[in-house]
Amino acid sequence: MSGIQFSKDVDVKIFNFSFGDELNSGVVHFGMVAITKCNNTLDALSCLYTLNFSIARVLVTKTKEETILGIRVGKKKRSWYENRSLGFVTQRALLNFCKYKALEEFKSKNFVSRINEVRSLDEI
Repeated sequence: MSGIQFSKDVDVKIFNFSFGDELNSGVVHFGMVAITKCNNTLDALSCLYTLNFSIARVLVTKTKEETILGIRVGKKKRSWYENRSLGFVTQRALLNFCKYKALEEFKSKNFVSRINEVRSLDEI
């Protein structure tokens, strides 16, 4: 705790952490710890969210024309499901969702008075 730098203007430090960052696994753990210094004491508050989810598979359909001696006699349609992975932007959005939920929990307990919201993750 002695390594935390407190300034004169801001006396609350918030730390985010996550584990299970392999989001394709369908499980991510996200937490926040808020620490404030008051005289010679430190007060800390933490919350941990576990998000379990399933990534929808994508349906792939392939159509192949059947020919006999160069004459088209029909089509053969084959469909299957393939796994998909989350892209970087989706991972950022998912972790931002977890962070927002943690801040809402802090606000519901009156530990946070206001949550700044942005229209896009690009504004962060």
